[in-house]
Amino acid sequence: MDSVVNVSRFFDGQRLRQARELKRLTKVELASRVGVSAAAVSQYESGMSPRPDILVRLSQEFSLPIEFFRLGRPKNELKPGDLYLRSLRSTTARDRARAAAFTEQVAELTMAVERHVVFPDLVLPEAEDLDPHTAAAELREAWAVGPGPVSH
Repeated sequence: MDSVVNVSRFFDGQRLRQARELKRLTKVELASRVGVSAAAVSQYESGMSPRPDILVRLSQEFSLPIEFFRLGRPKNELKPGDLYLRSLRSTTARDRARAAAFTEQVAELTMAVERHVVFPDLVLPEAEDLDPHTAAAELREAWAVGPGPVSH
């Protein structure tokens, strides 16, 4: 319980927003699942600390350790408009928000790994003023990647 109280005192509302958007939940949906108002969820995302019992429910709802919500981790906040998506018409606002939250998490993970691993320099061909198709073709050629989907 010590950890819960500690995290509750040093709560990071952006972590709650990430978790909610990754699960494609609205504030209203999350509020009904954890037994608070949508206004309370908004306040938590703005930085107001939830009570310890609410923090436990949030942790359980997202299947995340309580420490996930603690302040002090690097921030990589993206707006959905900062992302390149192939088709904005067929991508819902919820999916764009989820993609931004996922990208934030990947950037954070990358930063954590880079503290312990030295990666080689990234070499990219000049692609200024190229359309995406031509730029992709030049990158495939530079990296010796054949045509078609890249395997996992």
